[in-house]
Amino acid sequence: MTPTPPDRPSQTDYLSLVDMHFVRTHRGFGMPIVMQGIWMFDDVVDDDTLTEIHQGIANGHLDRRVIRPYIPGARHYWARGASIAPIQYTTQAIPREQIVDWCNERAQTRLNPEHGIGWELSTARISDGGMVVSLVCSHALTDARGLISAVNAAVSGATGNIATNIKRKPLWSELTDALAQYWAFIVGSLIAFYRIFIQGSNRDEVVRFMRRNRVNALRKRRATTVAKSGKVAPNWSEATTIIDIIADEWDAVAAKSNGTSNSLFVCIVSNLLFSSGARGLNEHVTIGMPFDVSDGKTQELRSNALTMSTLTWKPRGSRYGELFLIRDKSREAFQKVAANVVPEEVRPAALPLATLHIVPDRIASKLTHAGSVADAIASNVGTLPDTLTKLGKYPVVSTAARAVHPRLTATQALAQDLVIDACLLRNGDHYTLSINGLDPVRFPNSRSLRNLAIKELEKWGLVPQSWESDQPGLGIPGGPSALF
Repeated sequence: MTPTPPDRPSQTDYLSLVDMHFVRTHRGFGMPIVMQGIWMFDDVVDDDTLTEIHQGIANGHLDRRVIRPYIPGARHYWARGASIAPIQYTTQAIPREQIVDWCNERAQTRLNPEHGIGWELSTARISDGGMVVSLVCSHALTDARGLISAVNAAVSGATGNIATNIKRKPLWSELTDALAQYWAFIVGSLIAFYRIFIQGSNRDEVVRFMRRNRVNALRKRRATTVAKSGKVAPNWSEATTIIDIIADEWDAVAAKSNGTSNSLFVCIVSNLLFSSGARGLNEHVTIGMPFDVSDGKTQELRSNALTMSTLTWKPRGSRYGELFLIRDKSREAFQKVAANVVPEEVRPAALPLATLHIVPDRIASKLTHAGSVADAIASNVGTLPDTLTKLGKYPVVSTAARAVHPRLTATQALAQDLVIDACLLRNGDHYTLSINGLDPVRFPNSRSLRNLAIKELEKWGLVPQSWESDQPGLGIPGGPSALF
């Protein structure tokens, strides 16, 4: 095989459409989003171990930045040598009940995958013993599994093979790519217009696109009205909670209801839509389920290797016996989109993909689903590698992975249809469930979200352990059964 010249663009150098979607959100076109990995310890991790991990991440595939090409129409691509932020140490120990608040604060870090830092590692001691470590990363750089992979490479010392010759491409390379994009745009547009106006095969897609934009415009107007009505606190911030559940108990409940661990996860997220009042019991709910489309091989520069399947369902009488239905519908949804590695929400309606590289960000965001296409996101990250059950000599008590929406205002939250963004991660003998509430009316604060989530889990016979408490459930004397 002939090696690729160092300065010649390779396919892996360019940002995917999913990557570009998250770059546009960083530029203000769409809802902001960052990935966050959180580790909790019973011991205080020493500075040498933290420095070693920080250096390993800095030498790995997160050490890159987005390059905007000089030639209009050319694709954005990656370059090495991003700005690296030092470890951020919180000087004062934090109470256990403020762990999630501290994590939320760290997620507000200003990240910029183009001109600033793309990720940041920070730590804080817990007042009653132990430590919490946070790693926030621009979603443009990678997804949740890519973030875990970066830390795993840093811990195992597998970052030495990362290529170091990726740099700004010469102008002739950008010009060649721009011409290729314009040609793909012209040919693709002719085919698209033929299919729309002559064959009529794409008309439904165009109609759905126009209807969605109309609904989005109405929703934005309504969001402004609600935000100014006094129903929402002026200083509202995204509601968040993190909860641990014993894995064997979770799996047993799922099996008893003829489901899987993932279908139980989807059902719990769906039920939170109902119990919060965000959706009525007679309404259908749409759950977005991201899943990995990578080949499973080691990727030196792993980007957002995911797509989204959507499940729309309506409870049939009982909210607690539908796992077999969700299991079957989820499999159908996965199979439907598995062959298409480009998610629908980042594709321009009926137009060629090259369109998004040619038009300005403002137009590109309107051609795609700038907001969510689901009522809730249920992201099952999978099982944490055994190598990440400890950092150095320090065992990890619990690990959480989640997507956070920094500096999200009440008006922005009300202007899109996403109500809940949840992540499930198995680490060791338990699952960690991270839930973010993005509806200022239904989730006015984190406490209300946490209470709803704990009550929902206890209805399944599970014993939830909040990160903000040393007592299981809601800490009511008598245990979970005292609630019902």
